Amino acid sequence: MSVLEAKNRLEGTTLKDLPVADGQDLVYDGEVHFQNTEADGAAGDTWSYAFKARCDMEIVAVDICPGAALTANDTNNAVLTLGKADGAGGGSTTILALTTNLASGNWVTDVFKSMGTPVAAAKRVTKGQIVTLKKTIGGTGVVVPVAGFTVRYRKV
Repeated sequence: MSVLEAKNRLEGTTLKDLPVADGQDLVYDGEVHFQNTEADGAAGDTWSYAFKARCDMEIVAVDICPGAALTANDTNNAVLTLGKADGAGGGSTTILALTTNLASGNWVTDVFKSMGTPVAAAKRVTKGQIVTLKKTIGGTGVVVPVAGFTVRYRKV
């Protein structure tokens, strides 16, 4: 159910008036936004963002909305990885990764780009785990422009 559909359905109603499944979708689906507010200063720059899971969740999708173009390159690229860790210093497990190579294609200004399909065995995140979005580089790297990253999840 979209936010607009939820708004329209809730006007003049209460949750008790909605079918149970719609009420659960409304309450338990959510998204987290990461904002890369400055373009990388150099191709070799790396960065990391994180949030702590407030509930058990399943990552559904990650979309990027770039503020400028990025030209894909098989040799010099960025590797964007959504991962999860236990929050106690343990290693990270990859949920989903995107390499800015020719296979993944160029980024177009203000056009949403999917980071791909989450790894089925890793998309479940337990309450309290840390979810990270990291940029590492391949070759000498590439400048990642200002961009918004939306992580969509479903409560499980």
